[in-house]
Amino acid sequence: MQMKMINSLRFLLFSLIVFFASAFGQDSIRFDIDVYFGMILKNHPIIKQAKLLDDLAQREVQQARGEGFDPKIQSNYDVKTFSEKRYFEYWQNQLKLPTWFGAEFKLGYDKTGGTLINPDRTMPTNGMTYFGVSVPIGQGLFMDQRRANLRIAQNLREMNKAERNKVVIKILYEASKSYWEWYARYFRYQKLEEGYQLAMNRYKFVKSRIQYGEEAGIDSTEAVILLQNRFVVYKTAEMEFQNSFIDLNLHIWDDNEQGFELNLNLRPTAYKNAVDIERISINQFIEKAKINHPEILKINAKLKQLSIERRLANENLKPTLNLNYNFLTYGLNMPINGDVNFLKNNYKAGFDFVFPVFLRKERAKQQLNKIKINQTEFELSFLNRSILNEINKFYNELTNIQGLLLVQEKLVRDYVVLRDGEYEKFYNGESSLFLVNTRESNLIESQIKLVEMQSKYEKAKAGLYWSSGSYQLKE
Repeated sequence: MQMKMINSLRFLLFSLIVFFASAFGQDSIRFDIDVYFGMILKNHPIIKQAKLLDDLAQREVQQARGEGFDPKIQSNYDVKTFSEKRYFEYWQNQLKLPTWFGAEFKLGYDKTGGTLINPDRTMPTNGMTYFGVSVPIGQGLFMDQRRANLRIAQNLREMNKAERNKVVIKILYEASKSYWEWYARYFRYQKLEEGYQLAMNRYKFVKSRIQYGEEAGIDSTEAVILLQNRFVVYKTAEMEFQNSFIDLNLHIWDDNEQGFELNLNLRPTAYKNAVDIERISINQFIEKAKINHPEILKINAKLKQLSIERRLANENLKPTLNLNYNFLTYGLNMPINGDVNFLKNNYKAGFDFVFPVFLRKERAKQQLNKIKINQTEFELSFLNRSILNEINKFYNELTNIQGLLLVQEKLVRDYVVLRDGEYEKFYNGESSLFLVNTRESNLIESQIKLVEMQSKYEKAKAGLYWSSGSYQLKE
């Protein structure tokens, strides 16, 4: 509940920022990934659909309780009159009270009349009231279909909760990849635009120097070629950035489940230093996966359901033996003096016994259940191995990229030193245009590579959370 309120406040705050930024003509708005996740969790239709699974499971439990354990009132009336002769009249009323332990209590009132009623159904003129109980002492004593249905419905809540989490985690993972792809495409486009502007300024500078005889004419050709090449890659990067923004928009929805168009002036936030992955123990993710991974939870819930069905199958191997006892009294009058003789002389009792001779149906169900349990256990074993492999793969990718990030950041700093030194030498007439362009291009390429490496790092981190069945959120 607290997380939901935080996400709503984030979305409201972001909407206000967008409104005021548009009203006052701000050029760009920084769009943090936490705000992005908050918007997704608030309105994404697939997440809303997944949340309905909780309500669905609750209704299944309610239905199972109603079908198996709700008291029932029934009344039957049957009368036959022919040729002015009243043959029979039967009126039966009953209240049944099922219990969790298999026994069923009954309270009823019957009345009969007519000239041709069955002798065993003859009763006093004012009818007969009875209070009875039916108790299973064989099949159904410890488990029956009613209790099994309720246990299965309750177990369905766990399965649906796991399915909901699976959907949410998957959407956040895909959204995270879209965000970091957008991040990489934006900064690549930004760096290439800067490079294009630098090439344009240098081309103008070289032309002016050629006019004054300070540069050779061939330098103008080299400056034009560089300008054209950078224009091509810059425009290509612009298109890729716009397409990545479209992918980013895919995950954003408003309160009416309509696609929410993000402001085109949005820009990703500056990259923060990568988390030292050594502080994030891989064992933590493995342990989280064992406890919280939605797929594992679903398989465990399935095993619980099969265990319930196994108990029912074992119970069905027993013979059915139900004992019935009904205390009878005149009309609607119930004796209140506790007369023992009255109780001894006014009752209806009996038993029901059923036992299939070969038990082929029951034994087949039991064996089928064993096969299903074995299949599910094999599935769980393979799933555990697959999840462990995924976690290891993403963790290895993270540790590898983290080391490369440090090298790449150092490389960018070194290229900055080389470029600045070449600039100074060029403007002092001690270097050539070719060397300046080379240093500058190397710096731009290294900066773009650094940004793409940061993007890959964050995607791998999101993959690590996803593979372990965790949220990449500040919970």
